[in-house]
Amino acid sequence: MMHTKIRTSIFNTGTAAGAIALSLALAAPAEAIVPNDNFTPEDVVDNDGGVNGVGMFYRNDGFVCTGTLINPRTVLFAAHCVNDRPESDYDTNGTIQSAFSFAVNALPGFQDWLANSFASNPELFVYNINQILYNPDSLVDPEAFGFLEGDIAVASLSTPAADIPTWALLFSALPVPDSIDPVTGTGYHVNITGYGRSGNGTPGDIQGIDWRRRAAENMIGALTSFDERNTFLFGEPFGDLPQSLYRLDFDDPNGANEFDFNLYRDEPLEREGTTAGGDSGGPLILDAANNTLSSEDLVLGVLSGGSRFFGPQVFSSYGTESFYQPLYLFWDYIAEVNPYRYVSAKNGSGRWENPNHWVSLQDPAYRIIDANGDVVVGTPDAPGGGVDGGTPDFGEVCFDPVGSDPGDECFDLATGEFTPPSRDIGDAVASGIGTGNIAMPEAVTLPGTVANQAAGGSLDPAAAVSAPSVAGPSSGLPTATIENGLPGATGFVPDNIDPDPQTGLRARYFDVTLSAPGQTTLRSTVEVDRLTVAGLARLNIRPGADLTVVSDYTQFGGRTIVNGTLHTGEALIVAGHLTGRGTIDPTYLTVMLGAITPDGNRTGTLTVQGDLILTSGAITAFDLSRDDNDLLAVTGDADNSGIASLGGVAVFSRGPGRTPRHGQSFQIVTAEGGVDGTFDHVLGRVGVLRPELDYGPNDVTVTLRAGRLGGFIRRSSPAAASFADALDTMRLTSYNSLYGLYGAIDVMDPDTLTATLSGLAPTIVNEAMEMGTMQNDMMLGIVTDRLSMLGTGRHRTGTFNVVGSPETLRLAATEASISDGAASQRSFTGRVVSDGRTLGTLPENMSGFISGGYENSRTASRFGSRNDAQANWHMAMGMEVEMTDSLTLGGATAFINGRSNLSGSQARVRTNQALAYASYRLGGGAYVAGVGSASVSNIETERYVSGGFESARFDNGTQASNYTLGAEAGMNIGIASDFTLTPRAAVRYTRSEVEGYNEAGSEIALRVEDIREQRIEGRVGFAFEGERAIGGSWTIRPQLSADYVHALGQSDGNMTVRFAEASGVPIVLPGLGYDTAWAEMRGGISIEHGNLSLTTAFETDIARSDQRDDRAVAELSFRF
Repeated sequence: MMHTKIRTSIFNTGTAAGAIALSLALAAPAEAIVPNDNFTPEDVVDNDGGVNGVGMFYRNDGFVCTGTLINPRTVLFAAHCVNDRPESDYDTNGTIQSAFSFAVNALPGFQDWLANSFASNPELFVYNINQILYNPDSLVDPEAFGFLEGDIAVASLSTPAADIPTWALLFSALPVPDSIDPVTGTGYHVNITGYGRSGNGTPGDIQGIDWRRRAAENMIGALTSFDERNTFLFGEPFGDLPQSLYRLDFDDPNGANEFDFNLYRDEPLEREGTTAGGDSGGPLILDAANNTLSSEDLVLGVLSGGSRFFGPQVFSSYGTESFYQPLYLFWDYIAEVNPYRYVSAKNGSGRWENPNHWVSLQDPAYRIIDANGDVVVGTPDAPGGGVDGGTPDFGEVCFDPVGSDPGDECFDLATGEFTPPSRDIGDAVASGIGTGNIAMPEAVTLPGTVANQAAGGSLDPAAAVSAPSVAGPSSGLPTATIENGLPGATGFVPDNIDPDPQTGLRARYFDVTLSAPGQTTLRSTVEVDRLTVAGLARLNIRPGADLTVVSDYTQFGGRTIVNGTLHTGEALIVAGHLTGRGTIDPTYLTVMLGAITPDGNRTGTLTVQGDLILTSGAITAFDLSRDDNDLLAVTGDADNSGIASLGGVAVFSRGPGRTPRHGQSFQIVTAEGGVDGTFDHVLGRVGVLRPELDYGPNDVTVTLRAGRLGGFIRRSSPAAASFADALDTMRLTSYNSLYGLYGAIDVMDPDTLTATLSGLAPTIVNEAMEMGTMQNDMMLGIVTDRLSMLGTGRHRTGTFNVVGSPETLRLAATEASISDGAASQRSFTGRVVSDGRTLGTLPENMSGFISGGYENSRTASRFGSRNDAQANWHMAMGMEVEMTDSLTLGGATAFINGRSNLSGSQARVRTNQALAYASYRLGGGAYVAGVGSASVSNIETERYVSGGFESARFDNGTQASNYTLGAEAGMNIGIASDFTLTPRAAVRYTRSEVEGYNEAGSEIALRVEDIREQRIEGRVGFAFEGERAIGGSWTIRPQLSADYVHALGQSDGNMTVRFAEASGVPIVLPGLGYDTAWAEMRGGISIEHGNLSLTTAFETDIARSDQRDDRAVAELSFRF
């Protein structure tokens, strides 16, 4: 057997490097894989394939091959293309320079590479090689001639081929076919491709290398070894070559070639072709379009060589074969020498520099056939068979020339059975086979080959991060390490290693995925090839740290904090959050649905050293404060001028520190290369301050303009609404006078603003007014309860009736042990339900009362407030004189001292009151009566208020007056002999006034104007009271009054205030409005036995909200 080497020398080996460069520069594309005679070499140029990840290998000593890109740094090709020299010779600036060019026409790329000191040029798809590793087993057996066994090599690219498609590798043997079809043979349709010589089926590879990639189709004829093939054809193996190879023959579609004896049982395809010199290292591609095993194209093997079988037969012609190294036999070697590692951080937080923080992932280019027969991402569970791998075998090897001969037959390699041939009898070929010649081609391509896109190109975050999955330990495999390339390794730090072939230091490049929950913190200088952030992961680049991503940075979620420096190629934020105050240095930073917030929760500058593209889905958030603001600074570099292309949403928020002001401007974007476009939407406001953007040639400025406070607050607070409307009116004229107040409230949220403005209202004044009214009403109640009984037998004369509990004042004065609660309870029950006590002696035509006591309560007012605590003590005395049998006149005086606490503020009200009253009996129990009251109250207030920027206390004093006139008519109706029911009707007029006053000492001080109120009420109701002895020693005293009250007329009850420092605009503070109709009830019952008494009492208002004090008590007492 005659053997020839597959690689082809384009130039004489003695040619100098300069002559090589000149020859390349002068070479012109020529007609150049080897198709059948129905197509020309031009017809099969792979223009449709484009840049598809199959490239041409070139050594600067003139040899060429073909290879397959399996990741951005790694090309898989044939060992015999380089194993004539030690691996250390293949070094940048070493003995041999080499490169891969991936264009359909590889020549322009190589010309540029030679002319520019062997530099990569991604624009021409040419990449320099910085290390070559080849399988040492390719040189172990001399009978293999360096290419028949273990013919696998890997080249490492000095620059990642980031934008070129990569291929998937099948690391499992193809399943053995159930049968061999006479037409389709094994049924495995494949594409072949390469940059080698070309020609046609009959004359062979008569056309030289023209630097262009071609493609053809074929069928896998067999998976078998030279030993098995030769044993069938020649009766003996002619050596020891047990390794299986994928094989295909070149069938004449016209059935006329004398050397075509149908080596492997199948019939020719329409675009069938074969390989030739220069195609070595090229892929054997199982195409998804014509196979059912997989939905993607898979690389099965690497081209090693070809065979011819007759002396006159030329290589790469009809009847010859090509053979490929099966990847499944050498998968573990490929995994080890592949310099590219896919890694991820483990769950939880840790430092980048911690080796235990990382785990290696399954390489997404590796495929296996699982137990269900499905092609999945993974690695085999046992080491590859290597050069001793001779199983499985399938296909039929034949001697079946056109025509019929008694010696024609085929041999089924899977079953070991001979089968009859399939061709008809003819006389085109003579019997007998000569010695076979084995030649080394150098690569071929396939028609319409479609390569897989790189995993990182997907915009689907799940697809982008799910492929690299961690595999568990497999039986028969060594423990996973970062060196052997098995998934699940730990104990390493992702940091690129450039190779040193002279010392044997291997290249190592990292594709890093951060998707597990937790934070990875970088504090050092690190370089990786690719970086993906997704899920709930966080990357924190600390100040002083430097992360270089050679290829591209992609974010599908999570958060990246750049307080140091992030260098990268193209950066894409599909989703997630980018923040920090450092520098990101990309070629382009494109934000699709993600968010950028310079410096996170603080104000600061995030620098983008490159071009920035904010799409319509991007969110850019800026914090603004009085003295600082967020800034997105876009600067230029050698690659880009620093253009900011704006879009999406700009969101503004209040930052830390002093609050920004109305009218203040901030520069939020700068761009050295210019600002292009505008933000699509502007959202957010700093309180009531709305952002207005101004776009300059190289920057964007935001100016804060105040909107309406009145449209921003919660209108449920009338006081807040009044202050808001007034402050809106005063902004243009009084902004400086109320500078601190505006500065504070302008940046508040609606709830805080509403609460703050509501708190400006002097509600403690309202509380004091209400307390004064209640003090007056309490005395009026005591007097009006007596009007119906004056001059009747039910009314005791000649003595003073005791009302309330005057003794509590005496006890308090002597510091006797009595609690406020007990004193209040006793005073309340004594005022509502008489216990019949009298004091002193008066003439028989005279009567009187003495009242006193201490009462505390929590009451509600019409201003929507409820005081924290209100307490009053009073002393009063009245006397009545029966002027005639029908007329009784009376007078009374009272002093009431009260205090009230409300939201930290306090009021004291001291009231002096005088009353005059009269009752005229009409006979039959009917009567008419009238009452008049006048009082003067001294009011002292301590008002505490906060305007958001300061808190202030105002101590003020003022005076109030109250005048009341009332008339009543009713009838006393006796029930039994002890009780009286008195239906009655009354009308009452009240007029009150509080003198205004001025606060001082703060911007939020107010000038309170005079407050005047008037009110006319109509009352209809009844009173029931009496006394009865039970069982001789028990006495029962019920007392009940109920009145329906209707307001016949009243003033609005509003209060007008002004800011003391800006009094031009009055601020009307409405209450919730007086009630117009309600019911009042009070009463109780007292049961006495000697010195023992049990008293219950209650007081309530029904359907009233402007002023109410609902109470109910029960008291058991014993007099000593």
